[in-house]
Amino acid sequence: MYKCPKCKSPNTYKEKIMGSDTGDRVCKDCGHTTSAVSFRVNQEQQNKEV
Repeated sequence: MYKCPKCKSPNTYKEKIMGSDTGDRVCKDCGHTTSAVSFRVNQEQQNKEV
């Protein structure tokens, strides 16, 4: 699962430039863009939020 590290929104997508995946993710809510690793929520954090 991916969540924005800035606003915590799960509304993210893979960034593509000219049809090629850049490896980054973009938050649809706040526009924050960074590496996919920064957006990844580990299983431990996910269990705490439930």
